[in-house]
Amino acid sequence: MRHRRLLFYLIFCAALLPAPPAGADGAILLTRAEAVASAASHHPRMEAAASRQDAAAQQIRQARSGFMPHLSVSERFASTNNPMWAFGTRLNQERITMLDFDPDRLNDPDPIENFTTTVSVRWPLYDSGQTLHGLRQARQGAAAVDQRARQSLQNAMADAARAYDGWLLAQKRLETIDQALALTQAHEKMIDERYRAGFVVKSDLLRARLRRSELEQQRLTAQSAIAIAIARLNAAMGRDPSATWTPADGLTATEEPPGTLADWEAKAQDHRPELAELGHHQAAAQSEIDKHRAARLPGLSLFGDYEIHTEAFDDTGNNYTVGAMIQWELFTGGRQTARTEAARAALRELEARRRELAAGIVVQTREAFLSAESAWHRIPLAAAGVTQADETLRIVADRYRNGLVTVVDLLEAQSTAEKARFDHLQAIYDYRLARVQLLLATGVLDAEALAAP
Repeated sequence: MRHRRLLFYLIFCAALLPAPPAGADGAILLTRAEAVASAASHHPRMEAAASRQDAAAQQIRQARSGFMPHLSVSERFASTNNPMWAFGTRLNQERITMLDFDPDRLNDPDPIENFTTTVSVRWPLYDSGQTLHGLRQARQGAAAVDQRARQSLQNAMADAARAYDGWLLAQKRLETIDQALALTQAHEKMIDERYRAGFVVKSDLLRARLRRSELEQQRLTAQSAIAIAIARLNAAMGRDPSATWTPADGLTATEEPPGTLADWEAKAQDHRPELAELGHHQAAAQSEIDKHRAARLPGLSLFGDYEIHTEAFDDTGNNYTVGAMIQWELFTGGRQTARTEAARAALRELEARRRELAAGIVVQTREAFLSAESAWHRIPLAAAGVTQADETLRIVADRYRNGLVTVVDLLEAQSTAEKARFDHLQAIYDYRLARVQLLLATGVLDAEALAAP
């Protein structure tokens, strides 16, 4: 239930946040933290998780009801000329007279009708531990559902963070293409001037125009990618697919994952929701074994009935019965033994699944940690590549202007500079993606952990 309180707290905080400011184009500014908070409060999977938790709470209530007395009322109508039942019915109605002992009337009675109102109380004082173990199972089931809700919350926040970063990457790709397009247009103008002056051939100008056309096509593709990224972001946040936003954060990477691989693997074993959920299922399976073993013990219950009998509601007879009952199943044909062994087999299956899951979590954690570490070290290398590519482009452009290199060299240097910028952006994005996956793989992902890019 602690995770439900966390979810409600996130929803409450999201409701108290002031309306985000609007960007220059009128679209609302959106931070990554706001996207994550929206996913935690508006995504349909969170509503589904809350419904599962409500159902689990009602199952606990249902299991607890086994300790309480059960009260019921019934109304029954019967018409009979069965000799025994006819006499007994008149006796229950308290209408027996000496005439009713006439042998002819006893052997061939007239049909008699009877309305029976019964108030019954059943109170199982001890039902061989079935209610107790059932309550324990219900509680373990609710705890497992809480862990499933925690997993859903983490997945929703991770999806929102990834979608936001993908949106930033699409935006940055468009900006990079626009920079390359502006530079290409400047180079095209330079080449055109040199062509008109007779210093270069027309093919140089045509090559420059072809390069500009390629970038314009890339720009159209990048604009479509942004629209798709916004749609994915809205879906991840649980928002209207047509909502428009302006990014308030930048595509940056400022913090290397702290700790060693061993530290992260230890966190995963302690915090991964799936492991905790499976642990609760194992405890419930053990309770199932205990329940079937306890079924061999005797049970004790109290009961009481109060009956009102009448034929036409003008006169009534009433009676009551109270008592206690001990029931002990001494032999069931091997049914309880089979149930116990089946429960033990189910527990062994869960134990095997837990070992498999634990091994898989180790692999996921290592993969995410090594990917984040690799991407983090690629970032400065890619940044240095951008600086080197820009300097190379500047030198080649000067040499081309002086007629020392061909247009092929110029366009190749420009393409290399564009690729270097894309590689730098991709390295930052890969790091942010791997960091989210590392937090998710270890089960420690929350809004605070996602705050640092």
